Amino acid sequence: MHQETKIGVIPTAMNRRTMVKMAGGAMMGLLLAQTGIGTAAEKETDAALTELYAAAHKQQVKTELVMVGTIDSDGFPQIRVMSNLRHSSQAASKLLGDTEFVTYAVTRADTEKLQHLAKNPHMSMYYQDGGQGLLLMGTGEIVTDPKTRHAVWGDFFKRMGYTDPDDSMLVVLKFTPTHGKFYYKQKQNKLTFAKSNREHAVLFGQK
Repeated sequence: MHQETKIGVIPTAMNRRTMVKMAGGAMMGLLLAQTGIGTAAEKETDAALTELYAAAHKQQVKTELVMVGTIDSDGFPQIRVMSNLRHSSQAASKLLGDTEFVTYAVTRADTEKLQHLAKNPHMSMYYQDGGQGLLLMGTGEIVTDPKTRHAVWGDFFKRMGYTDPDDSMLVVLKFTPTHGKFYYKQKQNKLTFAKSNREHAVLFGQK
């Protein structure tokens, strides 16, 4: 299981009165899940943030398709629909924790998106279900580890023309989000993701 990136986590060294700006101008305090201290208002804020990130994660894993964006050489976004490998029907979903937003994607070695990522690693993924959408923004990288390639593989990919996990035309991408936006409870909310879990407190009630 890949644990290098945990989501919805806040540096423990930061003062609990430091505030993060949410969409719409509202201000919310940072989580202190690891300390169990704070005023009633701060604890209420903690609960609201926990609910927000949990709902965003649920949005990510329930859609079968995802819209993936890369930036072309002219600086324009190029969007395409791909299979959502965080969906429970995909083998790759077993590689990731229940509180992670990191994900994988499979593409052909001759696609333009790889050319885009070689020049600009910025990448986005948009998960839509009805009138609710989750936008994640971050970076994409090619996975060369054979163990991960085999773990991501599923017979589903044979229908896409690949023969097996070692097919030279099959490229596995790893997407690591740094921030995002989530429309939840009739409001656009900003999400931030920390890259270390050793020095951070994690949402979803974990310590």
